[in-house]
Amino acid sequence: MPSASGSSISPGATSTPNDVHASDIDQPCFALADHARILMPDLVAFRLGVRPGSTRSHAFALAPQLTLLAVDVREEQNALEAVALALLAFTPKVVLAHANTVLLEVSGSMRLFGGLRALLSRVTSTVKGCGFTSRMGCAPTAWGAWLLAHARTRRVARRVRIVKETTLVHVLDALPVSLIPSAHSHGNVFEQIGCATLADLRRLPRKGVARRFGQGVLQWLAQAYGQAPDPREAFCAPASFEARLELQARVESAEALLFAARRLVLQLAGWLSAHHAAVSEFSLLLEHELAARHAPKTSTFKWRGPYRRAKPITFSGCCARS
Repeated sequence: MPSASGSSISPGATSTPNDVHASDIDQPCFALADHARILMPDLVAFRLGVRPGSTRSHAFALAPQLTLLAVDVREEQNALEAVALALLAFTPKVVLAHANTVLLEVSGSMRLFGGLRALLSRVTSTVKGCGFTSRMGCAPTAWGAWLLAHARTRRVARRVRIVKETTLVHVLDALPVSLIPSAHSHGNVFEQIGCATLADLRRLPRKGVARRFGQGVLQWLAQAYGQAPDPREAFCAPASFEARLELQARVESAEALLFAARRLVLQLAGWLSAHHAAVSEFSLLLEHELAARHAPKTSTFKWRGPYRRAKPITFSGCCARS
């Protein structure tokens, strides 16, 4: 049975392109980047060949119209924690992992949610409800699930769900060595020594790998292949619940407001599951742009329960107060 499911999280709704569109050549495009490399391109930049890990100069050569955006580490962490809180509805063991990845221990949850496929479908839907897309990977080890999730993001693996431990070695061996979390710090050394896959890396002498890449690579390989323990600190739900969502644009319809409010409700449902609790009433506080000097600054809507799981919410039958 699988012990971990990895989800690589990215904001917005995206799709995976196949070919360059003629209209993309002059169309503005954007990408998150650090001081040296591309972290995440948008759809247009991806079509033009810009990939995570590409150098900034290479990205500009492929897409001269590219605009690079700086990463807001605090906002990214807040968003990732919001997703983790919502996913507590499916398992008490949720871990925030490297490179915007959330790991879930699902071996004890599959039967409750109707099997692995149904569970992953629910997880995908919840992540989407939080305003993000995800790329899933499932494996008997945490790093194995992490690798498969990121392999799916880069489209370098055909199989991203592994249940049996006997299959783990075969699938991981075929993955490119560039997926190693520390690969970018070694430049093109792997290419120079003819090491293209994880299988190639595992065939190298251990002393030579430790001397060239550090002992940490050997430890990471052992954890990914299930040959060494991999203890991780689980994400803990706060003692009390309060969540805030800043809307990206002016909202003038109830439907758009409820869509945004559902993101908060999903977090509340995860928090309740983590505490084995339910609520008899919860409130939604709206802060308004002031249309007039004496217009109310806030409105409060209250829903009366009992509630424990996320359900569609409406303004019908709720209480409003200005």
